[in-house]
Amino acid sequence: MLLRSVAALAATLIGMGSVGAAPLSYSEAVSGDLPTFTVAPLGALDAGLNTIQGRTCFTADESCQWGDFDSFRFTLSPGLIVQSISLEFTTTLLPGSSWARTGFELREFEPDLLLDSANFNVLGPTGSVAPFGSDLWLIDPGQFAIEQRSLERSGPGWFADYTWNIQVGQVPEPSSLALLVLGLAGLGFTLRRRAVS
Repeated sequence: MLLRSVAALAATLIGMGSVGAAPLSYSEAVSGDLPTFTVAPLGALDAGLNTIQGRTCFTADESCQWGDFDSFRFTLSPGLIVQSISLEFTTTLLPGSSWARTGFELREFEPDLLLDSANFNVLGPTGSVAPFGSDLWLIDPGQFAIEQRSLERSGPGWFADYTWNIQVGQVPEPSSLALLVLGLAGLGFTLRRRAVS
């Protein structure tokens, strides 16, 4: 009977510890175009797969002449860690164009500190890159940003639909909740042994 009570209490405490917000999901198609040349605050990341979807472009005509720079700022809570960041894209080269290229920076937001940068071709029709793989451990709790810093083209230009995938997990360390559960289980075992004796 006591062991059942201890097990029920442990299950309740574990359930309480796992309650949290859902991972971030942002889509320009739903929420509107992000402002260009601005680091848009998108909110807090949570454990799981956080996604940002949108479109960027760079053309010679007025449809996207100065480029559509999409940059984002996030909050990472203590106890969470960024495990991976990847960018998937589908690019449309306008007739007469032969290549498209863009560059991003990974930055700590306050203080403003460059952590990594990456430039890569976004030639279509589809592709995927993991631009900041070796430097994710530099992201501390607080605010960090992914900033689009450069756009390059040949000929008339290009449009690219993108999805940023940011996988976030718990910091791998023993939690006090697990220690509490073990302590309660030990107490239950001791009390049961005394009752049998």
